[in-house]
Amino acid sequence: MTVHGKIFNQSDELNIDIGNTLTIYSSTDFKIDRIAPESSNYSVAVSSSGSSINLNFYLAADDQSLTSNLQYSVVMSAYSINCVDTLSHIAGNITPCDARLVIPFQTVSGSGSGETIRSAGENSAEVDVDGLDSNETYYFNVLVKDEENNIKVYQVVQGDTGG
Repeated sequence: MTVHGKIFNQSDELNIDIGNTLTIYSSTDFKIDRIAPESSNYSVAVSSSGSSINLNFYLAADDQSLTSNLQYSVVMSAYSINCVDTLSHIAGNITPCDARLVIPFQTVSGSGSGETIRSAGENSAEVDVDGLDSNETYYFNVLVKDEENNIKVYQVVQGDTGG
């Protein structure tokens, strides 16, 4: 910013000469975060036991948000893999998809069970989806969101419950 001349107060008792340039220091970052979090591997591993399915996936990183502040959720459909394969398909949720948010957005915790997304060691996390019908096929996907609500989807995985 360049300032020309002087700044005068109205009573003319004090004149402030600030020179030709003025530098403003600020801790405010004016960058806008439009980039969704990235993962080195978007695959989701699945294992089942009775009416419960366990999902395991790699954590993401973001250019603006701390990794510990990223939030994850799980969506599910019993109809088709195409119901939860992209963000637009998930958001559109066209009948008969019945895509459901089964695990709400949350940060990864150190421990927990059920609807808690928890650390699985190193750079991965896991979650259990309970209360599913026996002998059914379900399609799952993991979503990751940064602090500016940029969302990235992982790869759809199929899970079959045992009898």
